[in-house]
Amino acid sequence: MLLTALSILAATSLAPTPTLYRAEFVQAAPGRLLDLIDFVKGQMPAYDRAREPRPFLMRHSQGDRWDLMLLVPMGDNAPTYFSADRTALRERAGLSGAASDARWRDLVTWHEVLYVRGPALDDVKREFDTSGFAHIEIFRALAGHFDALKQEREMEATFNATVGRAKLLYFEREPTLGGAAWDMFTIDLYRDLTHYAQASAFTAEAGDAAARKAGFESSAMIGPTMRRHISTHHDTLAGVLK
Repeated sequence: MLLTALSILAATSLAPTPTLYRAEFVQAAPGRLLDLIDFVKGQMPAYDRAREPRPFLMRHSQGDRWDLMLLVPMGDNAPTYFSADRTALRERAGLSGAASDARWRDLVTWHEVLYVRGPALDDVKREFDTSGFAHIEIFRALAGHFDALKQEREMEATFNATVGRAKLLYFEREPTLGGAAWDMFTIDLYRDLTHYAQASAFTAEAGDAAARKAGFESSAMIGPTMRRHISTHHDTLAGVLK
């Protein structure tokens, strides 16, 4: 029982670490999605040359306007990431510069960027390395409801852990860097679509018991509880690109 309790506690701790990420939501130009995917995948060796961690890539399946989501690890802090030496190294590797920027503009019709704090890179990599399918929820809190929304995410993380669903990876807006208007997002990862569906295959009784343990009135109240605190919510399914 102690080991079970400890594992649930580890799965439901959503306090962001010092790890900084850049989340990019990208919509391809009409008819250019496969070209965009080839371009993004083709840049992966450049991250190695620049001694930067490779980004995590997700391809939209349903639920949102973007085609690709890139989660780019940036390290512990923005000044180090944007330092002259590290920026020059990325440019020499081909991750930025006139040619790369021109190709991006040719392939992309819309995109937005959000800087976030999230789990340690090793924890994120461990989840992505064994997964092929992602469930992504992106939130903008009502005024004055940020803390309550974060608490709801913690409650849902506890619910997931209790019923055996995937761990929630929690990412919180870094206010000093700006970007898109989203406040936070969570990602839970699965082997494939079948695994995602199987993770929801529990009895009503088990669901209600897990929900009450997490602080909800019942499993039917998970969605309504979350909606008390949001102004906007995008719920997206995506394949993980390797």
